[in-house]
Amino acid sequence: MNNCTHCINSHISILLATYNGSRFLREQIDSIIEQSHQNWILFIRDDGSNDNGMTEKIINEYFIHHKKIIIFVDKSSVNLGINKNFEWLLSFALKFNNSSKGYYAFADQDDIWEKTKLEDSLKKIQEVERAEGESIPILVHSDLTLIDQSEKIIHPSFYTYQKAGPPNHQDYANLINTLLFHNFVTGCTTLFNHSLAKLIIPFPAEISIHDWWIAQIAALTGKLIYLPYSTINYRQHIDNQIGALSIKNAIFKKDWIFLWKRGQKNLKTSFYHASELKKRFASEKHSHILDCYLHLLEVNPLKRIFLCYKYGFFCKSKIRQLLFFIRLFFL
Repeated sequence: MNNCTHCINSHISILLATYNGSRFLREQIDSIIEQSHQNWILFIRDDGSNDNGMTEKIINEYFIHHKKIIIFVDKSSVNLGINKNFEWLLSFALKFNNSSKGYYAFADQDDIWEKTKLEDSLKKIQEVERAEGESIPILVHSDLTLIDQSEKIIHPSFYTYQKAGPPNHQDYANLINTLLFHNFVTGCTTLFNHSLAKLIIPFPAEISIHDWWIAQIAALTGKLIYLPYSTINYRQHIDNQIGALSIKNAIFKKDWIFLWKRGQKNLKTSFYHASELKKRFASEKHSHILDCYLHLLEVNPLKRIFLCYKYGFFCKSKIRQLLFFIRLFFL
C-alpha cells in the first residue's frame, strides 16, 4: 500500500471513455477499484453505444454500488469519436475539480490495470514537482503488456513488440524532435498533472490521436517521464479502436499496404500537429524545432533527409527511421 501521506491525499481524476464496451468493461472498472492509491473519482462518458443498453447497464450497476464513480452518460449527444470523447471528459473534470491541484489519467474500456499503476505514476510525478515546482507540466507513461481477449499474454512488452519505444537515454530534453513524427506514448498508461491538463484542451480538430498531442505538449513545455515497465494489460481484440500492430506482422501477413497508407496519413497529420503547436506555444524554449520540422515541407525530397540529420529527427527503431525517410521522400 501507499505509505506516502502526500500521495494518499493527492486526488486523481480517471477519465473512462466507453463505446459498446460491455464485453470487457467490468474487468477494467474492477482493476481501477482495486488500485493501491484510492483517492480518485472515475468519470465515465459513453459515446452513444448502440448495444441495446448493455454498456450503460454495467456503468449504472457500478455507480449504484460505488459512490466514487460519477457517470455522465450523454444520451442526447451524437457519437463524438475517441478524441472528442476524451476531450469532453477532461474538460468536464477540470470544471468539476475547480482547483489548481490534482492529477488526471485516461482509461480505455477493455484493459486491466496493475494494482500500483496510479501509485507508481503519482510518485514519479511528485518527485519532479518537489524538485522543480508544481507549475511545470508533467506526464508519466509506461510500457504495456499485450494480452488477447482471453487474457493470454501476447507479448510482455508493447514497445518491444512494436519496436516503438522511447529513446534509450534518460535525457528527455530533446524528445520533441522524435515526437513530432513518431508517437511512443500510449494514452491509457499516462498520468499527468493539472499544469499540463490546462494546456492540452481544446484539441485541434484534425489531430491523429489524443495521446500523441498530449505527449507533444508535455515534451515541448515541461517533462515527459517514462516508467520502464508495464502498468497495464493492454487487450488486443477485433473491436479495438486503436490496436498494436508489429512491423513484422504487418509485412508477413501482407498488411504492408495498410501499414504504408497509415504511415503516410500519420506523417501528413504530424505537420498539422506541428503547425497547431506553433500557434499555441511559439514562446516555448524548444519551439524553434517546430519551425525546423515544418521547413521540411518547403524543400526537395533529398534535402528533407539532410535536414533530418541536421535537426535530429530520429527515433529508436532503425526500421521505423528508414520508413520515415522513405515516406518523407515520397510525400
